[in-house]
Amino acid sequence: MNARIAGLTLAVTLVACGGPRRAAEQAIAAADSALAPIADEAARVAPEQLQPLTAAVADARGALANGDFEAAAAGVKDVPAQVLALAGSVEQLKKDYAADFATLSEAMPRNLEAVKQKLAKPPRSLSQGRLTELRATLDGAVTEWQAVVQEYQSGAVASAMGKAFGLKARVSEAMVALGLSSDGKAWGNLITQPK
Repeated sequence: MNARIAGLTLAVTLVACGGPRRAAEQAIAAADSALAPIADEAARVAPEQLQPLTAAVADARGALANGDFEAAAAGVKDVPAQVLALAGSVEQLKKDYAADFATLSEAMPRNLEAVKQKLAKPPRSLSQGRLTELRATLDGAVTEWQAVVQEYQSGAVASAMGKAFGLKARVSEAMVALGLSSDGKAWGNLITQPK
């Protein structure tokens, strides 16, 4: 991490010389140097935060190609500092996602099993059509959860967790429809929850 910060600091302190074109080229190079060490990890963990920075660099390159050197330099002048903030954000998101994934890894299979058992003896108030929907939700959720786990383990953390939270909402709705509790305890990690 120290080498990363040193590289970012160097990128921030590059001084433009040799006229407007050279200043724009150096500003773009500084932005590239700042982004390079964290781009891959940020793309997996915080793509929505990375995108404006990569877009700014691309736009600056376009401005440079069109001869608008001032716009090119101005477009990326804050990128190195923003990358420093992004690096901290990525580290925190990784921790948050890891905690959320650990909890869901415990709770999702447990809740899917609870839904399955309840569907074996469903409430009489549910229509056949509704039961068919709930069975389809369960079947889809089992397959989708396996795909989410594989995606998370492959490193596509943000994408996997977005899908996991969407799946959690659908499973929660099915649980409520079947008369099961879908509160924080139902979705908690019973192994690591505080006593």
